[in-house]
Amino acid sequence: MRRLSTGLLVSVTALLVGLIGSVFMVAALVRNDRQTLVQALGAERAFELEREARVVGDGLTDVAEDVRFAGEMLGEGGGPEAREQELRALLRAVGKYKAIVAFDAAGAEVLRLVDPRFPDLGRADFAKAAREALSKPGVVLVSAPLDDRGMLRTFATGYDDEAGRLKGAVVLLIDVSPLVTQLAVLGKGPLLLIGPHGLPLAPSDANLAALFRSPSAAPEELKEPLAHLAHGDTGWSLVRGPTAAAVGLPDAEAIFSYAAIPVAGGSNWAIGSLSSAQLGGSTERSLVTRLTLLVAVLAALFAAVGAALVVARRRTAELDESLRHSEALTRTRDVMRHVLDGMPAAVVAVAPDLTITFVNRALARRVPSIREGAALEGVWSDAEPRTRERLSGLVAEAHTSGTPRQLVAEPLHFGGLEGSFSISAIPVPRPEIGLGLLLVLDDVTELRALEAQLLRAEKLSTVGALAAGFAHEIGTPLAVVRGRAEYLRKNLGSEHEGAPGLSTIIEQIDLVSRIVRQLLDFSRDQPALTQPLGARTVVEAVRLLLDLEAQRRNVSLVLQPGDEVVVSADPDQLQQVLVNLVMNAFDASKPGQAIELSVVRRADHAEFEVTDHGDGLDEQAQRRMFDPFWTTKKRGQGTGLGLTVVAQIVRSHHGTVRVRSAPGAGTSLIVSWPLAVESR
Repeated sequence: MRRLSTGLLVSVTALLVGLIGSVFMVAALVRNDRQTLVQALGAERAFELEREARVVGDGLTDVAEDVRFAGEMLGEGGGPEAREQELRALLRAVGKYKAIVAFDAAGAEVLRLVDPRFPDLGRADFAKAAREALSKPGVVLVSAPLDDRGMLRTFATGYDDEAGRLKGAVVLLIDVSPLVTQLAVLGKGPLLLIGPHGLPLAPSDANLAALFRSPSAAPEELKEPLAHLAHGDTGWSLVRGPTAAAVGLPDAEAIFSYAAIPVAGGSNWAIGSLSSAQLGGSTERSLVTRLTLLVAVLAALFAAVGAALVVARRRTAELDESLRHSEALTRTRDVMRHVLDGMPAAVVAVAPDLTITFVNRALARRVPSIREGAALEGVWSDAEPRTRERLSGLVAEAHTSGTPRQLVAEPLHFGGLEGSFSISAIPVPRPEIGLGLLLVLDDVTELRALEAQLLRAEKLSTVGALAAGFAHEIGTPLAVVRGRAEYLRKNLGSEHEGAPGLSTIIEQIDLVSRIVRQLLDFSRDQPALTQPLGARTVVEAVRLLLDLEAQRRNVSLVLQPGDEVVVSADPDQLQQVLVNLVMNAFDASKPGQAIELSVVRRADHAEFEVTDHGDGLDEQAQRRMFDPFWTTKKRGQGTGLGLTVVAQIVRSHHGTVRVRSAPGAGTSLIVSWPLAVESR
């Protein structure tokens, strides 16, 4: 801080000394040598013009850099559509940008963004600019004027992909009037502004523009400065009275100053100014008087510099502290944006008026239509009424109460979101930075599926243990009872009045025995002994087993074995799975209907699909169909263990089974079975 104050003191002192010396020097020049004064005036006009030219050049350079930046964004992976949001933000942020158009390497238009307040000029000018840019990669090309004022121009450049290959071209339509109209503030005489194609444009003086277009008709005194202007030189020339009068100035000496307008990475522009150099005697005396007064004022100011330095020192310390806080805040903001963009959960920041101010990358990927500045409720406008009501209510409640609110495992289906989500609405009352609420959507679809699978596994494990004990305990008494019943029926004969009752006892004991056998199969949860097995062989075996049953039921079994697929399976267990599924399809079908059994090879597994055309299943039935002892069949016709055993066998082979059905649309059971190692 001490070094800063010392440096400031030295700088101010040097400035004052320089100013005082300059004042005395100029005063002496005015008194002693008018020619010297004219020389100083010319240098001053040239310096002022060059300074203004640099300002305009910086603005044009910024435009060229924005064109390059747009090309770099388009060159990144994802294509123009993935960068549309950033380009639209650039178009919205800079008022002089009227359109952004992107082309591929073949010159075909791939993206067009136009300021809605500005009429579209059509495609020909943009396509021409793109072709020229593609032929000269690495250069920002500026077009000739596209309007009568000469203010509309295209800036175009080619852009490369991430491998450095030419990928396409980007064209910006620019209204350069905000850049060049500030030159009018020079106000010392007629101006001549030359564009990159060597043509005068507004706010050029009509007389000077005509002489520039036809230099042979210009007075001799103007030919040389006009030539310097055309070549982009910087300097000035003295013009006599008659020549100045010819272009609308008083009949007195004038100064024609000229300067180049440099544009980094693009074409140069140029500017010229014609201003009077007439200084009468009263003007000179007035100048001397003003300079003398200026010296007195500077002397008084010099006495106040010491006090000002004390104040400046304190103010500098305060500014340094503010700067540190600002830099810390900027770093924190950048870190938070990176953190939010890196989160797998979808995050959207909302202003107090419930408009979107920030969308992290996870949500932008899943809902490409979401835009910053849009209303929050528009995000779920295509959702079901109940979903819209619950989400709007969650946001309104959190916004009103000022406390976080949450929906757990809420089913969502809109935009690119589909599944179960935990939704948190977190109030963040920071209106000064445009923040009122954070909405976090965490996809818990897989977690809920895993929880359901774990719950089912625990349920099946408990049922299996109970089933094993029950089957072993009841099996022996059932065998004894059946044997006694068979003995009595045989001894009494079929004509005895008790024979039908004994037959009923035997049938019911057989039913219980089948349940006991299925319970034993269900309880034996052991790893399968697998071997390579051709899927066609198993499908053909199922057909031979069930052909007669299909004929008895008056249904048809249609096989679609597809290409030969070799799976890793226990032959008996795979056959048991398919027989169970086909028998269930028989039970669900009406006479005359067909049941399809197909095999399709996927990347790393085979799919066995059994489809019937029966009445189908509702959502509740689909959720419970693999539960033990649950069945849609009539009492006494099913045990409710068939599909449970199927699911257990499939799991023991590291496969999966899923259902696809709807009321009135039939049912398909799809079994994903691992391929044999040599078939992968």
